[in-house]
Amino acid sequence: IYGSVTISAGVFSGNGAGMQVHGDWNVTGGSFTSGTCAQCYVTFQGAVDQHIDASSFHWVYFYTTVGNIYLDGDVTITNLATFGTRIVYGKYGATNAKLIFNDGADAAAENGSSFFVGAVRKVGNDVFQFPIGKNNTWAPLGIAAPPNVTDVFTAEYINAPYSSLTPLEAGLDHVSNYYYWDLTQNTGTSSVKVTLYWKDNLMGVDDLATLRVARWDGSQWKNLNGATSGNVNTDGDITTSSAVPNPPNYGPFTMAS
Repeated sequence: IYGSVTISAGVFSGNGAGMQVHGDWNVTGGSFTSGTCAQCYVTFQGAVDQHIDASSFHWVYFYTTVGNIYLDGDVTITNLATFGTRIVYGKYGATNAKLIFNDGADAAAENGSSFFVGAVRKVGNDVFQFPIGKNNTWAPLGIAAPPNVTDVFTAEYINAPYSSLTPLEAGLDHVSNYYYWDLTQNTGTSSVKVTLYWKDNLMGVDDLATLRVARWDGSQWKNLNGATSGNVNTDGDITTSSAVPNPPNYGPFTMAS
């Protein structure tokens, strides 16, 4: 489709066929149903900035070749969202749209240059890596599989220091003063392990031996220790040594030493 899609009434069905959209996705009335077949995908592949109104997609590709993609309302994924080449913005200006993954849905990234800016929500009991970042920094957060299909988590990466950098629990010397992740459990009280990621050493990691995961519990930064993998000069991750207890709710996480 060399132009924009506008759904103004009724039901627009993509069942049985894939679509490549080179313009905006406007929903002023009616709804869209993509179906659940192997070819039921929508690819956003424009050569300009593209805007997407609130919708639900079975399978979506974010492949805009020039410019970026902007969500003008919450977008729900029921199967897979693939991040190809550009950044997808949910938070920009006065807009604060979420990308929501239903139970069983997943995200895939072809490289570290494509991710979501804003809050990503995950429903269900799946292992999941939130495809988040900001300011050209790919910075996912991962969770182990929650026990309940009704569990709901929301994560966002913030490229600024948390408002409090002290006090620190024993075993911590300092926490990052450049960034943190905010993780909230919206439904349920499940305890899961949490993984923080870095790429191309953009997070300032310099020593795997002393690297820790820290969590703000409302009064201090707790030392969650962690198991590392990867390399400080390229890509890596650190996973909390045990499941993070909830309650209290998850809150801010960052890397620490």
